[in-house]
Amino acid sequence: SNTYPKFKFDFSILNKQQNHENPDTLKYEQVDNLINQYINNRPFSKKFLKQINAQNLWHEYAFYSKPNKDKLPEDWLKRKKAAYDRDKQACVRCSKKVIMKDSILHIVTPISEGGQYFIENLATLCSDCNKILNKKTNNLQIQDKLYDIIQQSIK
Repeated sequence: SNTYPKFKFDFSILNKQQNHENPDTLKYEQVDNLINQYINNRPFSKKFLKQINAQNLWHEYAFYSKPNKDKLPEDWLKRKKAAYDRDKQACVRCSKKVIMKDSILHIVTPISEGGQYFIENLATLCSDCNKILNKKTNNLQIQDKLYDIIQQSIK
């Protein structure tokens, strides 16, 4: 798939007979199968993240890396840009290209579990992968979108 280049989907479910009693049921069965492949395909891991060169950091970087109550660091956008550039303007989970304003800066080790705002603990994600990692998926919302992608892939 060009949309999620790191993923290897198994499209064999699409070969099920098209003269199914209920075409909508078949459609959603196929989509559910592919959604489950997407969810389970590549778990996110900190090992995907690369170090950033220390000379590319700024003066206040270390100071703002430690959490301060529930506030994001004052230099959050600089951190987002640095992670976005390091991650080559793509989601680190699926490799989908994202524009910076639509990317999500994910905190790999949550602050509540001792994580900090160092760039090595931040990852660029697309909105789909962010939903998966934060378990905020509503399968009905993405089923039609994914079904369209499936149809484009098999043409």
